[in-house]
Amino acid sequence: MERTFFAAGGLVIFLSFLNPVNSLNAQSQAAEPAVTPTIAVMDLKANQTAQEEAQAAAEFLRSAVAKNAGSNYRIIDRNSIGTILSDLKLDIALGKDIDVAVRVGKILGAKMMVIGSLSKIQKRYYVSVQLLDVETAEVKSAASEEAASFKKVKKAADKIGKQLMEKLNAK
Repeated sequence: MERTFFAAGGLVIFLSFLNPVNSLNAQSQAAEPAVTPTIAVMDLKANQTAQEEAQAAAEFLRSAVAKNAGSNYRIIDRNSIGTILSDLKLDIALGKDIDVAVRVGKILGAKMMVIGSLSKIQKRYYVSVQLLDVETAEVKSAASEEAASFKKVKKAADKIGKQLMEKLNAK
């Protein structure tokens, strides 16, 4: 860095000239692409229904979130989540404890997590989810849908995925 001093009428003026290499480094750092935020859609907790149904509903939801995320977000696939959790020997019911879900989200490198449950009351199904900010544990959005039968759970998951991403993209 060059420094030049000028004295004029008792006033000293200091000029600094940046090294061109430093200027280029600053420009290249500013031009780095932004990292695409990651969302992990966890398996849903099964309430009065089979775990297989809850896993299927989570897969429907994962697909709906991915479809509506576009290129704004990267979705962690179920196999990656399962591998990481099994490698860490974590077998947890994420629907019960937001703090645990946030810790798992940090391990996965996710910015956001979708957690929730599939409940069956009498013959009706209810999909309820929350979108959590992993850094703050703040619930950014929540959605729920009712389905008259398990065949209609996919449609409910599609609606929820669209609602969550619309709310997230609006912020």
